[in-house]
Amino acid sequence: MGPIEPLEPRRLLAAGLLDPSFGDFGKLSFSLTSADDDRPTAVAVQPDGKLLVAGQATYDADPRLTVERLNADGLLDPTFGSGGRFDTPDTVSRATAVLIEPDGRILVAGVSDGNVTVFRLSANGKFDPSFKLDTSIPTPIGADGTDLFVAAAPLPDGKVALSFHQSIVRLLPSGKLDLWYTAADGGRTFPVSHNYALAAVPDGSLFAAGDQGGDVSLIKLTSTGAADTAFGEGGRVLTDLGHDDDAARSIALLAGNPLVLARSGGNIAVVRYAPTGDVYAPFGDRGILRTTFGASDVAAAPLTTAEGRFVVVGTTAGAGNMAAARFSGRGRFDRTFGGNGDWPSPTSACPPSPRPPRSRPTVTW
Repeated sequence: MGPIEPLEPRRLLAAGLLDPSFGDFGKLSFSLTSADDDRPTAVAVQPDGKLLVAGQATYDADPRLTVERLNADGLLDPTFGSGGRFDTPDTVSRATAVLIEPDGRILVAGVSDGNVTVFRLSANGKFDPSFKLDTSIPTPIGADGTDLFVAAAPLPDGKVALSFHQSIVRLLPSGKLDLWYTAADGGRTFPVSHNYALAAVPDGSLFAAGDQGGDVSLIKLTSTGAADTAFGEGGRVLTDLGHDDDAARSIALLAGNPLVLARSGGNIAVVRYAPTGDVYAPFGDRGILRTTFGASDVAAAPLTTAEGRFVVVGTTAGAGNMAAARFSGRGRFDRTFGGNGDWPSPTSACPPSPRPPRSRPTVTW
């Protein structure tokens, strides 16, 4: 996922209406610092309803990684960190993922001075020195790290998977590389342009979504880190959505199978895959749902529900507005959500793709 423009957090009820008990009638605007370029880029919801908001805050022209916690009503939680927030001393840093561990501790991943950074906080927002990130993690990136995005996913055995650029690694609970994960260096490198998102399956297998050559890339690894040869060909599929800038931005699991949210030609596309790696034909139009909120859409995340539906969240009109729409598991508008299946403005189908979409397996690793 690329940089996210700053937007105020908003909370919706199950029907898609703003929740008046949160913030100012369902929405909350706040600044991390006095600067006007603070960027929240990751959110996690605790079991008690509190929100963790991680991103980048600017101090004296230095962007730094920061994590804040909000109470369920949207107010800053003063029991977290220092006055409700935790800041790193590192300059030129930003958070890209935040995870809540089963014991309530918090794992934060991001970029610091062009390198991958991962650290753990206690449940009350204090730095946990027992977690020490392995210094041998490769970072094939330029010195400024401007195009580096670190995705993270918790695994059932307490380990954590990370993806960044073309690499996927697995960390032990201590922060050390899991050297049993496929190769002696504890990770794998793939011939993709970028991996932007991860989703872990309860059996320990892993999906990684990104882009390669203008197509959506989806990789499946087994619990040992080997390519899952039952998925696509050689464990990977490339899906051409009909534009030269097709790229996956996030991924979720729907009925145990991947649901990939992508950007294609300035609009939003959602692809649902079958267990074999083929697109799931009953979904949307031949396995692909194309939609738009308006102009210059940016997809942020698909959120699945217990009923088998999913919500697409993103921004529209040059990232000036937030939008959400809910769909059935087959990619049909759920008109009971918001005003007309969407929030806050009407959603329409996007123009047909100039080329027919297809899923193209690739076998070269």
